[in-house]
Amino acid sequence: ENLRPLTGEPVRLDVPSLVDRMVRARRGGYCYEQNLLLAAVLDRLGFAVTGLAARVLSGRPGRPRPSTHCLLRVDLEGRPWLVDVGFGGGGPLEPLPLADGHQEVQGGWGLRLDRVSELGGDEWLLRSFDGRAWRPLYVLTTAAMAPQDYEIFSHHLSSHPRSPFLTRLTVQRIGPGVQHVLTDTTLTTLAPDGTREEQRVPVREVGRVLHEVFGIDLRAREREAVEARVEQFAGM
Repeated sequence: ENLRPLTGEPVRLDVPSLVDRMVRARRGGYCYEQNLLLAAVLDRLGFAVTGLAARVLSGRPGRPRPSTHCLLRVDLEGRPWLVDVGFGGGGPLEPLPLADGHQEVQGGWGLRLDRVSELGGDEWLLRSFDGRAWRPLYVLTTAAMAPQDYEIFSHHLSSHPRSPFLTRLTVQRIGPGVQHVLTDTTLTTLAPDGTREEQRVPVREVGRVLHEVFGIDLRAREREAVEARVEQFAGM
């Protein structure tokens, strides 16, 4: 969810701030927040964790986008795994072996990982099955990223006027057999077989949907700020 940048609050990536936000306040976040908190947990448990970056492909075709998605590589007993809990477009529910041609089903959702060379170097394409065809999600590289890289990327996405996180409300939650997506006042429910159902949500009901569907509880002031922004988008 992008509620914090949408209402002008700073997005802090230090571990205490991430714990306060996602553990104590039971809120979501975007990839930098979710995957960096998971990376901190895995590191403290003794796992070998490397931060990676990926170019998102879903949504709009065209020339390559910048590598602004954060995800993780975890090495276990000499085997590399792709770990990503922060992709809102239908990413993995569980760790995925970083192996060429690997394909599996997680909670009813089909995923496939292939080695590619779109821009050169060590690149991997992650795709999901939408019930009819394989849909590209993102291309990742195995080059390690530093925390300061993520700070720059996150600042851009949370402050640039054309960032998708500032031009619409987006909240997504995926689990076994179902994915819910709220985009401004449209609530979409998707299934692994490709079926989808759309429902219009009145602006003043957005806070209720955030609570009932996504488990997000907002304070009265936060709810008013979010609904005011959604109302602004609806009037554009």
